[in-house]
Amino acid sequence: AVTTRLKFLVAVRPGLVSPTLAHRMAATFDRQSDGRVLVNVVTGGDVDELHGDGLFLNHAERYEQTDEFLHVWRGLARGET
Repeated sequence: AVTTRLKFLVAVRPGLVSPTLAHRMAATFDRQSDGRVLVNVVTGGDVDELHGDGLFLNHAERYEQTDEFLHVWRGLARGET
């Protein structure tokens, strides 16, 4: 309520949350912060960490998944359903 310039970076990992839910949550936070939300889409990472999160895709498969995630995300941002 007292900040006006502070921005918020939110990390999103495709495969752990649906693109529709992630977009809705980010859009809500963005509205509440007057457009100050930044989204970091995390595709890679430590293999053990990925496995711990339940992600067992190889490198190429994770990037394919991210491409599909962002395709849906961008459609939602344009008002598509």
